Amino acid sequence: MSVRSVFLVDISGKVDVYDDALHDALIRNCQDIRIRYFRPGNGLLNFIPKSFRRSQSAVKHVIKVIEICVNYVFLCISALFRKPDVIHMQWLPLMDINGIENIILKVLKRLTPKSRLVLTIHNVYPHLMNDERRTAYNSRFRKACSMFDDFIVHTNISRNDVVREYGLAPDSVHVCCHGVFVPKGVTPVPPARKDGKLHILQFGAQMYYKGTDLLVRAIAGLDEEYRAKVSTRIVGGISQEYLDECRKIDRNGEIEWKPFFLSEEALYEEINDCDLVVLPYRTISQSGVLLLSIFFGKLIICSDIPSFLETMRVNEDGSLEADLFFKSEDPDSLRSLIVRYIDHKADEQAIHKHLLKLRGLYTWDSAAKATLALYNGRE
Repeated sequence: MSVRSVFLVDISGKVDVYDDALHDALIRNCQDIRIRYFRPGNGLLNFIPKSFRRSQSAVKHVIKVIEICVNYVFLCISALFRKPDVIHMQWLPLMDINGIENIILKVLKRLTPKSRLVLTIHNVYPHLMNDERRTAYNSRFRKACSMFDDFIVHTNISRNDVVREYGLAPDSVHVCCHGVFVPKGVTPVPPARKDGKLHILQFGAQMYYKGTDLLVRAIAGLDEEYRAKVSTRIVGGISQEYLDECRKIDRNGEIEWKPFFLSEEALYEEINDCDLVVLPYRTISQSGVLLLSIFFGKLIICSDIPSFLETMRVNEDGSLEADLFFKSEDPDSLRSLIVRYIDHKADEQAIHKHLLKLRGLYTWDSAAKATLALYNGRE
């Protein structure tokens, strides 16, 4: 099919950094397609000031729901008058709560019956969702999926998962790899081991599924000699309950905490100041933290969950697996791997070479070309 117009939509602005990068790459790589970009603050209304974006208050959530509903009305009106060939949605933010979006999607389909609906499924399930809520979510999401023509995921692992969980037709689910985030005006600083120490960092929102406590246990388990050779920082928003739990494990006070969300500039400074980024996640579909770490060229340790194994694409002979991965949910395995780095036994030169290869592989232009091929039915 020949596509001439596309709506690129993130109705809630949940993944705005991803949206911006993909939109810019789509513009660079398409010639005859008109792409209209919709997210709060860019084509859609934004009721939440930036300073309150991370707030968890009930008032903020109510205002956000109102914003989303108003923006859906605006999207439907825009689609009615402009009749895009493709409406590509990045998120269904109300699906976590109820099934109202199924009604909205039905209205959208009736208003523009010839438009193809595409949905990017960034996570198989929302994070921190218990089994009971997952069952209800699965039922709602299956109904929503019936109204989409195609789906995008970022890994083959996620493709298999969504096909199994939501009963999707395998040929309707397409893998478009997530691009490496490239911060503007930032120059990566190579690992330097200042003060003769290995500087370790875990960054991003700290939650149980991200395994923050596993890193804390690994550091707490180091003997005195090795603790003197590392400096560990954990930065990012965290609940008080989880922070208290982690600090009880960190009985020696070895870890420097910044338990709040940092500005982009402050975060980039934290990453540049470290030697090794640790991602001890228990589960994830795709990680922006990992892709940002690849840009900075830092040494990286990941849990051996399937999505990380796929994203990191270790050498075919498996020579880097021992340096990059520890056994998921095993703090002793993580501690042993950290000791390997402290003792300079990891092949850091090969790791840096591999990360440079990944940075060239996961480009936004590649993501845009794969997305455009899907729009045009040429995949």
